[in-house]
Parts: sequence; structure tokens; C-alpha cells
Amino acid sequence: MAKELAKSLGAIASILENLQRKVDDNGTQSSAAVIQKTPISLALPSFDPDSTDSHVWLQKIEGYKNEFGWSDRETVSRIGPFLLKSAQGWFSVWQPTEETWENFKIDSSVSFPKQKNLGKLLSEAVGYHSSEACSYVEYARVKLEKLKRTRAGWVDLDLIEIIAHSIDDAVVRTAAYNCGASSVSDLIAFLANYIKVPSFDKMSTHPNSQSDDLPRKNSKQISCYSCGKIGHFSRECKSKAFPIHSNTDAKTFCRYCKKPGHEISHCFRRQDKRARDSGGETSVDKKFKGE
Repeated sequence: MAKELAKSLGAIASILENLQRKVDDNGTQSSAAVIQKTPISLALPSFDPDSTDSHVWLQKIEGYKNEFGWSDRETVSRIGPFLLKSAQGWFSVWQPTEETWENFKIDSSVSFPKQKNLGKLLSEAVGYHSSEACSYVEYARVKLEKLKRTRAGWVDLDLIEIIAHSIDDAVVRTAAYNCGASSVSDLIAFLANYIKVPSFDKMSTHPNSQSDDLPRKNSKQISCYSCGKIGHFSRECKSKAFPIHSNTDAKTFCRYCKKPGHEISHCFRRQDKRARDSGGETSVDKKFKGE
């Protein structure tokens, strides 16, 4: 009887051992499945305090945390590289009593409160035009995102009209209005058929263009060195008051204004200077008076 009891106990022990082995194997497989579920390199949404709503960003990270089964410490360690500008500096000196995800959410919400900048967002959305994008598709996508950030509850027909309105090219703008798109996706697909040609007009009319910096003279600022009259250059002078010799060696040269075609005794520059010094009328004054 003792032998039968021992045999039964041995069988029970063997069964329990097999069950334990199966449990361990299942546990290992489950753990491996959880680990493999999380991508090795996961690009999380970045947080820029100047342009990102902290509340919305925290909700996105919370979603990743729940989906991949991250612990509090793992979540906090993962978000560090995705904090930008002042948020990065804040995180480097952040010293909570315990580095938990809940503490991070509380402290970051206090340091970076939700900004009520609807006016700014709306102004940016309305002011964005197709000329600022490389393609019409890129323009439509960025414009759509800017409009969505205003949280104004736009319907697709409103979005289509606003996006089409800010297309600078009149032909493309009219086509976008009349394409019959029922959704923004349809409009983007339609705009993909148009190639955006960069405008060269802006290059020639740029305020810093070098040609704009060059001084320009009108006809009233031009004076002739030969006859002293205004409105034309010496080479265009039709007056025969002072003959200009074709012989280079015999050509007269003024020692006062350093111009050829007349001598110093007939130099209008010299005469005008003397007239100004003495308070008299210059050749320009006489011209305006019709003399």
C-alpha cells in the first residue's frame, strides 16, 4: 500500500511539474510578445512650448504609454529627446520627489499652461498663402493643419473654400473653386495635378535688389557740359556754340570741370559756381525761367 501511495504521489508531482513548465513557457512567450510589440525606434510627437498645446501632447503620449504597456519610468525616459526649446531646459532641471508619469504631467501642465491664442492661430491660418509652399499639395496640407489648430469646427465645404481662396495663381484658384470637391482629400488630390511654377517677378522687385540702390537721374538733373543747358548730355548736344574738334590732339579740355569740348573761360560749371557764390542766377535758374 505504501508503494502504491508513493507511486501516486510521484505521478502527481510529475503532472504538477509539467503544468508549471507550461505556465512558465506561456509567461515567457507573453513577455516576449509585449517586448516585440514596442518598436525599437519609435518617433514620438515633439513638444514645442511655442507652438504645441501641452494638454494635447500629453494625451498623445498617454495613448502611446497605454498601447505599448510602458511603465511610468520608461515613459518619462522616452519623452526626453522629443522636448524642444524651453521644454528641454525645463526637463534637464526637473527634480520631482518621484519620477513618475503622473508627476511629469502635473508639473509640465503647471510650467507650460494651455495658451489661449486663438486670434494668433486664426491669423496664421488665414495669412498662409500658396506662395509660401513648394507645391499646391504641400500648401493645402499645411493650410488644413493650421485651420484645424483653431478648433473652430470647420466643415469640409468651408475648408475647401478657404484653402482655394488663398491660392495666389488665379487660374489654379478658379479651378480649385470649380473642381466640385466634396472633401479636403478630393481637393488635395485635384491640386496634385498642378505644378507650381516659382515666380521670378519677386526677384526683380525685391526691395533689397542691387538695381534699386543705384541713383537714377531724371531729365531735369542732367546738364550738358558743352552748352550748359539741362535735359541732355554733352554727346547729345546739338548746339554749335562751342565747336568740338575731331582731332584728338587739338581737342579742347576744360581745366576746371575736366570735361572735353570747351575751355575754362566757357565752362558753365565754373560760371554757375561763381553765380551761386555771388547770389546771382545760374544757368539752371535761367532755364526754368525760360531764358
